[in-house]
Amino acid sequence: DLMLSSMDTGYLHALRRYYGALRERNSLLKSMKSADSAQLGGFERTLADSAVVLVESRRRVIVRLCEDVAGIYGKMSDRQEVPTIRYHPNLDVGTEEEYRAILSELRESDCALHTTGRGPHRDDFEFVLKGKSARRFASEGQQRSLVIALRSAQAAWFREVSGVMPVILTDDVLGELDTASRRGFWNLLSRNCQVFATGTVAPPTDPDCPWNILEIKAGSLSC
Repeated sequence: DLMLSSMDTGYLHALRRYYGALRERNSLLKSMKSADSAQLGGFERTLADSAVVLVESRRRVIVRLCEDVAGIYGKMSDRQEVPTIRYHPNLDVGTEEEYRAILSELRESDCALHTTGRGPHRDDFEFVLKGKSARRFASEGQQRSLVIALRSAQAAWFREVSGVMPVILTDDVLGELDTASRRGFWNLLSRNCQVFATGTVAPPTDPDCPWNILEIKAGSLSC
């Protein structure tokens, strides 16, 4: 949401409308003893209109990021597995009418629970390696590499959409990686971008793009 909202004003407006209508619908549900279609219907129209935009945008961008993540992950190390990202929309509908129909069917149960139980606010995505959930089966190093690959893919997407090179901040992100993966990460960074990095091991030297390294020893800062 943060990534899409920063680059797509249409997505940002849809996100605001959706969560505004969601708060109002939930507030009504908490005060009702039985579902009132007349009162709930107005907010459901806004929810449906916004939900379609959110789901379509998330699916499109996740597909785009998945391609870059696979490439970046492979370049960081010699691992043979190819990661994918699976998007899990809570309600996978294609039209406003379908979404409104589902919300209408769920009114009584939502009223009993005092909340809107289905919708984009419950969407999720997951990393997959070798057909299995990386959250459950991947090693610490694999998980760290996936997160780094995702953030790197986001930076590349940001540059592509905005035309602006983002500043890269890396706060001791390589702790769980082996030497080859660390070297692969530094090699991925564009020589044209500005990087601020912290860590216990200095990055490899590059005569064409030297680092300005500050060291902290015994509480003292030295250049």
